[in-house]
Amino acid sequence: MQTFRNFVKSEYDNSPRLQEYYGSFEQYFSNYYNNHYFREWLETLRNTQPSLGFVNSIARNYIQLAGFKPSDISQILVNIHLQYDMEIPAVEGILTQDYWIQKARQMHWIDVEKSEAA
Repeated sequence: MQTFRNFVKSEYDNSPRLQEYYGSFEQYFSNYYNNHYFREWLETLRNTQPSLGFVNSIARNYIQLAGFKPSDISQILVNIHLQYDMEIPAVEGILTQDYWIQKARQMHWIDVEKSEAA
């Protein structure tokens, strides 16, 4: 399994045409995300059983790249599970809003002052 950033980087690194057109990975990454969102990457996760660390990476992407609130992550994970048959690790509270609000604070994915509105 690849993180979202590594998934996009692999595509960029394997295409001289993309490298020539965009000139930098960061430029390509921004364009890729704006045009594809997470769809192609999530498809590669179909029927997988990611580790808790990898699920944290998914949550971080949704919070930091997509701008979702930590309180949205539990529902996003349920939707990913249902749409892509991806197993969510059996961790107490992982599908609750409080779990992801606390995780986002702990990992500094959000500004703590702003997290009060999460």
